[in-house]
Amino acid sequence: MRAVGRQLRSAGVETIFLVPGTFVGDDTWGIHHALDRFLPRFADWSRRSLKRLVDRIMGDVTNYSPDYVATLNNGINEPNQSPITVRNFTWSGMNNHIGRIAGAVGLIHALQQAHSGPEKRILIWGHSHAGNVMALMTNLLAADRNVLQQLYDSTSLYFRAKDAIWQRTFGKLLENTRPLAKVSLDLVTFGTPIRYGWDSGGYSRLLHFVNHHPFDERRPYLTRPPQSMFDLLRGRDGDYVQQFGIAGSNFIVPFIPRNLKADRRLTKFLTPEHRWFHVFRKMRQGMRVADEGKSLLMAYPREPSRWIEHFMGHGTYTLKRWMLFHAEEVSKQLYLTPEVTSD
Repeated sequence: MRAVGRQLRSAGVETIFLVPGTFVGDDTWGIHHALDRFLPRFADWSRRSLKRLVDRIMGDVTNYSPDYVATLNNGINEPNQSPITVRNFTWSGMNNHIGRIAGAVGLIHALQQAHSGPEKRILIWGHSHAGNVMALMTNLLAADRNVLQQLYDSTSLYFRAKDAIWQRTFGKLLENTRPLAKVSLDLVTFGTPIRYGWDSGGYSRLLHFVNHHPFDERRPYLTRPPQSMFDLLRGRDGDYVQQFGIAGSNFIVPFIPRNLKADRRLTKFLTPEHRWFHVFRKMRQGMRVADEGKSLLMAYPREPSRWIEHFMGHGTYTLKRWMLFHAEEVSKQLYLTPEVTSD
């Protein structure tokens, strides 16, 4: 880990953000956002309490826990060297468009706050749909004013004028100030379902890890639906959640009308060609490889433990025992080889 830290430092990395995926955030069902209008202090307290509970229950399974953050921070830093700050960025964790776009705006804001100097490099690890939060972030950072205005209008119902971070961040984007133009963003995803496109104008380097056991030697980049419940629970073909979480698999919150209406608007804007009933056909296609970036199809060992401890092959990436492997591979792929952009 010390060697990885030295390589990251020589590449100019000043900060690492760890972004957990869906269902391990602080507002999975959008309830706290609704409470912000009436009971803001209670909503903030409830968010913090929920996240602490999630961290305690899930630990490092599908989650970047405080212990994971501290272990990585201690591993890559050494005395008498400029420190690389390791941070955990928490977003709502909602499994829908509105949750992910809110996470993307919040992440841009967090990156602005962390950025301390010109022409620095920030490395971001994102698990599961955190990768799609990052994909939306790249589109926000590179979009023209007309597209940004349409997106702003589509989401104004959800955020309203009182959300200061949303207003401030979107204001800078609409002013075309390119708030992170001098920052090199290196993005790494782990088990991210293929859903949104990436805009190369919004990142420097892009790398994907996917837990995958090929079944077809002719097309080793494809997967298949689980053949039995045993296969599903054990993760026989790899990461089934990465396969299932594609376009059309959103969860909605029908008892919060603003969330539902805003998400419908975003669906028409972000994925107008997709319908929810297309999801089963897309699952059968079994595509593992994203359109942009370099994808590493890794045959992680099948876990003999209970399914909840690896979550159908999806929780393997965040287990601490794989931290060194991931850190070394990220260092090698991003900083010891030619730039990874859109292979």
